[in-house]
Amino acid sequence: HICIKEKSNHPLPLSVDEEFVLYRIAPKSGQGIHRDVQVLMDSELTHPPIPIFWEPEDQSDTTADGVKKKVRYVGHWKVTRIDDHAKNPIEYKGKDRNAVIHLKFAHFNDCWERIIDTCHDKSTEQIKGLTGADFP
Repeated sequence: HICIKEKSNHPLPLSVDEEFVLYRIAPKSGQGIHRDVQVLMDSELTHPPIPIFWEPEDQSDTTADGVKKKVRYVGHWKVTRIDDHAKNPIEYKGKDRNAVIHLKFAHFNDCWERIIDTCHDKSTEQIKGLTGADFP
């Protein structure tokens, strides 16, 4: 899975027909590539769709009932292309980026959404204590 912070990345696509673009922050050394991006590059054409989670910058009223939901599931997305900038990072939103990952929508899994809804206001210890019966 990939969890993206809105304040550090490209906006979410407005529809599932649009391309989703992720700008990966470069390692602290400034050059090179993170292991996760290298794994995707090595298996770009065969890698299964990836569940993407989104942390909105505006945390006010992110659910219909006014409960803050820090992270939300936005579907499974398939890598279509990776632009490698490891040797010459590009700057985006004030940070060096070593890769631009292009994705297309694959599918939405309601189970992931139910898990997030159930866990969003629980501590790590509470989540560890959950069982399958806790997820309607």
